[in-house]
Amino acid sequence: MINRDTPLADVVLAEPSVLPVLNRLGISLGLGDTTVEQAASALTLDPQFLVTILNTYTDVDYFPERAFSAFSLEQMVGYLNKTYVYYTRFLLPNIDRHFSLLMATVDAEQSNLNVIKAFYEQVKEELLHRIAADVNEWFPSVLKHAKQASPLEPETPLPAADDNDSESLENKIDDLKSMLVIHLKGDHDSNLAYAVLVAINNLQRDFRKNNRLRNRILRPIDKLLKTLQ
Repeated sequence: MINRDTPLADVVLAEPSVLPVLNRLGISLGLGDTTVEQAASALTLDPQFLVTILNTYTDVDYFPERAFSAFSLEQMVGYLNKTYVYYTRFLLPNIDRHFSLLMATVDAEQSNLNVIKAFYEQVKEELLHRIAADVNEWFPSVLKHAKQASPLEPETPLPAADDNDSESLENKIDDLKSMLVIHLKGDHDSNLAYAVLVAINNLQRDFRKNNRLRNRILRPIDKLLKTLQ
């Protein structure tokens, strides 16, 4: 379990995939012996916010059972907004680029890559729709509820998490990987195919872990705030 005194370097060495999370918060490599609390204080972040983010991201079984009186919804929403920027500016364009390079190497009449690419476009459209709905509708609604609701008492129990909210989209990304691994036909550049698979896997891994933040923290807090209005 990560706590305020845990050195950030230990977190990254144990789980390197957490580095993009730290980057979104303004933390980069060259961590030295900086602890979670020291890093949060340097960035004027709530230390408990950073502890919760890291534990939720790295531990599939972690769920913060209680709300925190000093927990900043603005920080959580800001983090998720940065995550979506990372998807739209880096992860998705990276998949697009590698897909285009791969398709240029195959014979369209012998390969089913066009079918796989078409399915990817459907998945991307659904993901972008979800991002737009969160950014333009849900996140502003959460912040509005936070302003209208009574202040949270310390150690207020959180409602149950809802992990099923994003299950369909996660499954479709998994199906996309399976299509490439199991059903790809025709001669193709193996290195480019691998690059596409890695790019999709990076999206899937980050999306799944950040859904835990979205669905296990933000959604329960939003439900709680609605009951306090």
